[in-house]
Amino acid sequence: MSNRRLLIPFAVLALAAGAATAGPGVDPVADGNTAAAAGNHAAAAIAFERSISRDGWAAGTLFDLGNAYAGVNQPGRAILAYERALILAPHDAAIAANLARVRETAGVVAPEPSRFERAVATLDSDEWSWIALAGGVLACCGLVGRAWGYRRGSARSALIAGAMVVVAAGAAAIYVATPGDSAVITTTEVARISPFAQAEAAFTAPAGETVQIERRHGDFVYVRDGDRSGWLPRTTVERVIPHDRRTSGA
Repeated sequence: MSNRRLLIPFAVLALAAGAATAGPGVDPVADGNTAAAAGNHAAAAIAFERSISRDGWAAGTLFDLGNAYAGVNQPGRAILAYERALILAPHDAAIAANLARVRETAGVVAPEPSRFERAVATLDSDEWSWIALAGGVLACCGLVGRAWGYRRGSARSALIAGAMVVVAAGAAAIYVATPGDSAVITTTEVARISPFAQAEAAFTAPAGETVQIERRHGDFVYVRDGDRSGWLPRTTVERVIPHDRRTSGA
């Protein structure tokens, strides 16, 4: 009995040490939500970033991260978080609305999409890919039917229709997919005509602007923003889809 009593203090100390080690960050999303509810958006952003670093991307966490950055007036990082959230949840109206609002506030409103772009964007890349796959199955059925001489007219129609669906849906999937070189300016910076800090200025890239990264040289990247182009420090621009992205299932 005395041995058990001696073990109790050690057990209490072990539990206390475990709680101290775990400390903040056992559930960084909960920490972020608590901080956001208290109006501490800077702490919320740190917590959500910690969650993403540990668990990978999740649409809800990226959305909350965008809200936190918007709350501390960092439109570039807010827009980047919303853009990433839309990759995982392309039809989420709340994400799209917050993205549009932050863009408007930052003065980097996205160009109005054409009627064709709006039509294609009704489905995301994965959905278009499934349609292309269905078209491929239809084309294969038509091909087998022609090979076996079964209803040659119908088989030929299925082959042609399936091939057309594959081409059209495949092209749409590629069109709506976020380009790998798409990036967001996280901090307002002057773009320069050559990859040197002392080079002549080309234009000012505002935080939140979406650009295309074309090449890299040392600590600089060459970006294109419509008709404008120039070199920016790598620390001021971040790809929407980083090379080492991991996704989680939210």
